[in-house]
Amino acid sequence: MYQFIHISSYSSQASKKSSSTACVKSIVSEADRKPSYIHHMKEVDAPVILFGCSPTAAGDLAEAWGKQNKIRKDGHVLLAGVISVNAEFAHWDDYKRDCIEWLQDKYGDQLKSVVEHTDEGHPHMHFFVVPRDGERFDGLHEGEKARNEFRALKQRTTDQNFAYIAAMKTFQTNFHSAVSAGYGLAKNGPKRRRVSRSAYLAEKEAVNIVSAATLDKTSLIEQGRKERTGIIEQTKREAEQYRLDNNKLADAAIQKRMDEATAKNQQEAAKVKRQAEILGRQQGQKSFERQPWVKKFRAVIYGIIQLGNNQLERLRQQLITSRFQVDSRLAAAKREIAEMAAELASREKDVRHISDLYESVCKMNRDLNWEAKHRSSLTFSESANVPDHFKKPR
Repeated sequence: MYQFIHISSYSSQASKKSSSTACVKSIVSEADRKPSYIHHMKEVDAPVILFGCSPTAAGDLAEAWGKQNKIRKDGHVLLAGVISVNAEFAHWDDYKRDCIEWLQDKYGDQLKSVVEHTDEGHPHMHFFVVPRDGERFDGLHEGEKARNEFRALKQRTTDQNFAYIAAMKTFQTNFHSAVSAGYGLAKNGPKRRRVSRSAYLAEKEAVNIVSAATLDKTSLIEQGRKERTGIIEQTKREAEQYRLDNNKLADAAIQKRMDEATAKNQQEAAKVKRQAEILGRQQGQKSFERQPWVKKFRAVIYGIIQLGNNQLERLRQQLITSRFQVDSRLAAAKREIAEMAAELASREKDVRHISDLYESVCKMNRDLNWEAKHRSSLTFSESANVPDHFKKPR
């Protein structure tokens, strides 16, 4: 089995010098499986977006970049690539994840979209890259960059093509060593290569060894990912607990400092108040001493009157407080008297009930005593005449 990776550049409008009619719209529409661009397929499935936006959205970003940077309509604005493997490849899910990581490392935020097609024989994915604002497009395509550099040096067209081919071989080698070699995939497909039999057998043996080790590698990677996830979760829990503990300690320290500052401010305020009172008294005494005796006399009289008014105000407040307390106690006493009256009424009712029961018992007792005393006189027939003094008293 072998890898396949290919990249191409596309413009907003197909070049008239080229026989190809492919442009940004046709490429992204085919990748999005739009009906007008998939005549070669009978049954299609919707593409699976693995990263970023849809291909159509990536094409819109590329054309917007071209307009913003004043690129000609036949100038390249979109880099599109495809990655594929053999149909019998068993580790496609892990492989495509590693491919996306490689693309992200290589292109960064220039990578706009990666989609997977599941309606063809070979598993494959398409990726789309757009330059940043102000950048040159050939910075994305190694082959075009190398060819343009040779063209700037006025080298022959043959040398320019050789530079393009060498750069693209380097591109495929870098991808193979970073991703495909770990899955036992060969760099090149089944084409004629002039290599010795021993070199061919050695390469085949190496591919088989790597393929055999792929299962162990996959299991180790999965185990490592699980352990990494567990470590991350544990670290998050410990970090959260550490943060909560630090917050509690910080809150306690802040509260302590606030209490200390409040107490200190209260002490300072009391000290300032005392000093102000002393200074005020001193200033008042000095001002009083400088006044003539008439004003001093008036000040003394005013002070006595003010003192009397203050005492009257205190007495009034005390009277109001005492009156409120008396009213509260009187209301409480009335409530207690009402509760006691209700309790006495209930007890009187119980006493009357007990008295009635006692009268009933006494009457019953008298009846029983009379019957016991005159039982011998009551042996006659009920139809016999009984003297009146033998009858039961009513």
